[in-house]
This record gives sequence, C-alpha cells and structure tokens, in this order.
Amino acid sequence: TAARLGIRNVPPPEATRRLHMLALRVLEPLRKAVGAPVHVSSGYRSAALNDAIGGSPTSQHIRGEAVDIWTGAMDAADLHALVQAVVPEWDQLYLHRGQNFVHVSYKTGGNRKQVLPDKGT
Repeated sequence: TAARLGIRNVPPPEATRRLHMLALRVLEPLRKAVGAPVHVSSGYRSAALNDAIGGSPTSQHIRGEAVDIWTGAMDAADLHALVQAVVPEWDQLYLHRGQNFVHVSYKTGGNRKQVLPDKGT
C-alpha cells in the first residue's frame, strides 16, 4: 500500500528496535510452536501510511509495537489461541475473523495481555 500510494514507510531506529523485540519475543516462539512460517501482513506503519489506510491515530503499528499475522498452517482463530498459550508476554491481541489474521502487539515494558473483542470483518 505504501509503495502504491508513494508513501515513505521506513521505521526510525527506535521503531526498528521495538520490531526486533517483537520478533524475538512473539514471532519466534509462535514460529517454533507452529512449525511453519508466520507471515506478517502489516508491521510498522508510518503516520502517513496509517492515516491513508484509516488506522487509529494511536495505533501501535506506528511505534513498531504491533503486527498483523497469519500462517498457512492454521486458521486465525487457532493462531489467536496459540499466542495465548505459547507466548509468555504480549500487550494486545485480537482476531480479525473475516480477514483471517491476528493482531498482536508487544511493548518492551508494561504488557497488559489484553484480549480485545474479535473483529468480525
């Protein structure tokens, strides 16, 4: 979307550090548990990109603290449950049932383990 709209979407160093921690603490444990790749459909978003797609102005994607993920090895509802079972620490989690992906965020401190209501579409 960024490329199509001509929006620069390069994370600054602090967001890159946060993305690295999210990958280490969330995505890697999931990949090991699934035994298959975990795909990221949306990770870091610049404020301009986030605005262009109608994202929340307080989205953790802007800070490099959130990813939307899926895997071909299981459906999103099962992946949602797996995050809760195998990832020791995460901030927010919700299922996009209609689009078959899971949103998960991670902060370097103060993670709430907050499961938000499913988004049906």
